[in-house]
Amino acid sequence: MKKIFIIIFILTLLSTGYSAFKEIQQAGPRAIGLGNAFTGLADDINTLVINPAGLMNIEQLTASISGGLLYPGLEHDNGIIKGNILSGMPLFTKGSFPSRLNAGIGMGFLYTQYYKENTFHLTVAHDLTKKLDLGVTAKLLMWSGQVVSVFDVTKAEYRSMNISMDAGLLYSITDNLSFGMALLDINRPDISSDSSSVADRLPTDYKFGLGYKENRLAADIDLSYTEEILIQNLGIEYHVLKNFIIARGGLTLFNLSSAGYQFNLGMSVDTRILARSFRFDYAFGLNGIRNSLGIHHAAILFSF
Repeated sequence: MKKIFIIIFILTLLSTGYSAFKEIQQAGPRAIGLGNAFTGLADDINTLVINPAGLMNIEQLTASISGGLLYPGLEHDNGIIKGNILSGMPLFTKGSFPSRLNAGIGMGFLYTQYYKENTFHLTVAHDLTKKLDLGVTAKLLMWSGQVVSVFDVTKAEYRSMNISMDAGLLYSITDNLSFGMALLDINRPDISSDSSSVADRLPTDYKFGLGYKENRLAADIDLSYTEEILIQNLGIEYHVLKNFIIARGGLTLFNLSSAGYQFNLGMSVDTRILARSFRFDYAFGLNGIRNSLGIHHAAILFSF
């Protein structure tokens, strides 16, 4: 039965191509540890791929590198590896208001033995009022895949490339409470293979979130809607040791046209090295897939 899982995975991606691009849009382990409930919090570089408006919360040059392994323990050759590299910074500040413009760049990847996927992001965010921020992202989406026989003979090769757009807003209701909204893949790009005569359009994600932060506690509740699939995300984190150890947990619930769940746990070590902020994040998730050790993500984040 060797390679069976990975072949089924690739065939699923080729027949419903948007599923992998939606998976890759998950951010780093902090957001994953919160159950992907981050649209309303949107307060670190993870926001670049969830709610572009949250980039306005970046006050200095920030960068992160993350990687993850999906479902180790299943019988396949090289596993499913995903991750991203994200960076953002303030571009300029004017004396009058609106006063700030921030920018960010990033890339995401998902690799298997026979399937590869990359996204490249360019994000710009601006404060419209003292309480309201707006952000937009342009994305380049690329994938390539092979369908092989059980004897490792390549039967077909496929590839695709297109451009997509995201937009988001973040509104500060109070000093502790914020509302976020994001529209991902607004233009519904066609990601069908170059050889296909039938369009396969990426559906638009509609995301709404309410975030809360006070002292050592942060929490977020998100609702996402994509083609009759309603996703509910709940997440909470607590600074066990203030400015050092952070613990978090999250729950994702799926309903309407699909059913299921994913339960995530995460932690961070936040410190300073040579007067620079340094954070290590880790997240672990379970979603009920049998014979699997779940999902594992880790990241290193620097602020300069």
